[in-house]
Amino acid sequence: MEAVSLSSYSTFLRIVVVGGIVFFFALAAMSVWLAVSDSPTYVALTIFVAMAAGFAGFAWFGLRLLPFLHSSCAATPEGLYIFDRHFKETFLPWSSIGRIKDWRSLQVIDVYDKQGKRVLSVDYYISNFEPFYAQLIESSPASA
Repeated sequence: MEAVSLSSYSTFLRIVVVGGIVFFFALAAMSVWLAVSDSPTYVALTIFVAMAAGFAGFAWFGLRLLPFLHSSCAATPEGLYIFDRHFKETFLPWSSIGRIKDWRSLQVIDVYDKQGKRVLSVDYYISNFEPFYAQLIESSPASA
């Protein structure tokens, strides 16, 4: 059996993910404030509200990464290994994977089990992403 590298977030990327979520929520709040305090026309109001919705949407989507920020994972021919922050191992054989959702435009992958529960969410910047992604797509019958 060949060695499989664990994929995980570096400390810097953890800070970037959390900071990005805070940043986009702050931009959403600022856009709402500008809409309320500085919208001389309905067009300006519409633009500020649309900006607020977009920024809030990005931040809300980023929240899905937080539960897995301190996790490590590895995809092997047998299945998916997920380790929590205390290195407690969860093994999911490929037959138990229900669906893989690849949000290419947002560069995030969600893995769901057969019951529809999201068991892993990682973005494309996790370490060792290329081999992890290749094994995930190759081995899982649930790739979407």
